[in-house]
Amino acid sequence: MTKYLYGSGIQGIQDYIFETNKLREICGASELVQYICTDGFDEFIGNDTDKIKKIVTAAGNIRIISDDKDLIQKIVLEWPRQVEEYAPGVSLSQSVVQYDNALTKEVMDNLEENLKIQRNRILLPADLTPMATVRSRRTGKPAVDWNDEKGEKNKPRDVSCKSKQKAGSIDAPQRLMEDILPERVKKMETSKYPFLVEDICREDHSDWLAVIHADGNGLGKVIQSFSNKLQSTPEKLESVYRIFSEQLEKSTVESARKAVDLILTATDKDNKFKKYPFRPVVLGGDDLTIIIRADLAINFAVNFLTFFEEETKKNFASIANEYEIDFLKEGLNACAGISFMKQTFPFHYAFKLAEELCGDAKNGLNRKTGLSFHKIQDTFVDSYEDIVMKELTPQNDVSYKNGPYTLKEIHDLIRKVKIVNEKDAPKSGIRKWLNMMHESPNEAELWMDRVKWIAKNDYIKILGLDQHIDRQNKVTHLHDLMSLASIIKGDK
Repeated sequence: MTKYLYGSGIQGIQDYIFETNKLREICGASELVQYICTDGFDEFIGNDTDKIKKIVTAAGNIRIISDDKDLIQKIVLEWPRQVEEYAPGVSLSQSVVQYDNALTKEVMDNLEENLKIQRNRILLPADLTPMATVRSRRTGKPAVDWNDEKGEKNKPRDVSCKSKQKAGSIDAPQRLMEDILPERVKKMETSKYPFLVEDICREDHSDWLAVIHADGNGLGKVIQSFSNKLQSTPEKLESVYRIFSEQLEKSTVESARKAVDLILTATDKDNKFKKYPFRPVVLGGDDLTIIIRADLAINFAVNFLTFFEEETKKNFASIANEYEIDFLKEGLNACAGISFMKQTFPFHYAFKLAEELCGDAKNGLNRKTGLSFHKIQDTFVDSYEDIVMKELTPQNDVSYKNGPYTLKEIHDLIRKVKIVNEKDAPKSGIRKWLNMMHESPNEAELWMDRVKWIAKNDYIKILGLDQHIDRQNKVTHLHDLMSLASIIKGDK
């Protein structure tokens, strides 16, 4: 029997979501992306749902199988237009691969290769207009009406901004927030959902936020491994793909929900938060991107990564045993990148940095669980590689880049942060040493000797001042220590 494997994916999801610094529009954009590949696609298919088999419907990606040629043709011709109506400004790539009998690894590989080619094609924007057109002041796109938002009244607004604001309004569905909230608070009114950036910040006027991006390790190799293992029995491959995708999605969502539950339990015991101090932006597949209050970011990331290992191990157990895929019995692990930013800093730069930090953790830890972080101090962010050269490498052979960190190492660093924030800890002395290292390393070492002479012995040992420079690796942990100390304390 002839079958058709259809795949589509939204191009540049993060660019679309973080096109603006308005949290309401960011929330709306992420909700639209989530809606497109779930409820939106179901509504588009309508009564033909029984004619398709879903493999993946998450994070802007759709993979389905059908033996109905007319239905597939309808999807290819009409779905992109429907997506443009749902979310103006979104670009969609799609492809179809025809095959006979059972799904094979080659068929899946062909589809992914075709989608990669489609993503590299230059697409003309649907809103091309003459130069003499009123444009949105924030995006530069052609305006379609005048904004009626508070603080934005009578300002030109483009169609993408309009749809994001509508999807991010208080009375619109908030699927990602509902997915991430634990059961005990899920029925709370949406008045606690943050819609402004300042809603997420601490009430003690600290204006630091964090963007966390987490991603599963070696997912492509895992899929390739079980595809190769089941190559001789292709009739099983379709089921494994579908179950694997479903359980991966379930694991990611449940890990995020449990991590949020711990945050709320620890910081909001009496349910007195005026607004929840986080907003999920991407949640699907093995990806998580969340905007969160800065002092909660490290604990949330550590908890999420820990739960991700546990949940994937639990949820993959049945598929590993039934299909004898031994390497799935231990589940998967993930890495995270955290960029700490002031609330006025552009989110798209912060996300780009968080994504690079996640990659740094993957490479530095050889695909083991862990994270990297950076506190943005500059007004403009280059690549993380440039940041390391400009900010984290003083005028000597000692580097301030001590990460990435395993979970055990980050727990140890957090313990030191609590100590260095004590009233009589030598915080100012350490900070001065970090500054002096850029100017005169020799004077800096003399200063550190004075700090250790004045400080209590307990501080010297616990904070690692007796080994403030790892001579073998030529790095120091004190820069990361002071960065986290200022974040967690809430310094401006």
